[in-house]
Amino acid sequence: MAFVCGARAQDDEPLFSRVSDKTLEKIFDKEKLEWVRKESTDKEGKKLVLYWLTFPSGLKATVRNGGTALTILSLGFRTKDREDISLERMNEWNQRYGFWGAGFVGKDGSAYISTAHDMIAGTNQKIIGGWLKQYSVTLTEFERFTR
Repeated sequence: MAFVCGARAQDDEPLFSRVSDKTLEKIFDKEKLEWVRKESTDKEGKKLVLYWLTFPSGLKATVRNGGTALTILSLGFRTKDREDISLERMNEWNQRYGFWGAGFVGKDGSAYISTAHDMIAGTNQKIIGGWLKQYSVTLTEFERFTR
């Protein structure tokens, strides 16, 4: 697996610590991701925006823009025989690759991987694009791992 991360001094794009939904949508388009924006409200009536992404591999995930952090979560995975993923297998994933996409088993027995991009220290469109590409690679590797 190849890994992409971090701001570099030679990046000519300015750094920012927040990203607007409009900018995030431009990044999705630039990275050639299919996306659907879904809006809802939380218990306190605050607007929530969730993006449903389809990566070039056909795998899917959701992205939430939390202001100073982006969080991405895969849709659930099962084995090729449609069986639950064992905790032992999930622990094996986390020991090998958990830094790039921590895995967990949901109540439904499906496995998920999630990661976040903290923007407080500075990020830009190129870095977020790299983060999405890395997640795409991780997602593909996770699919192989669960089969």
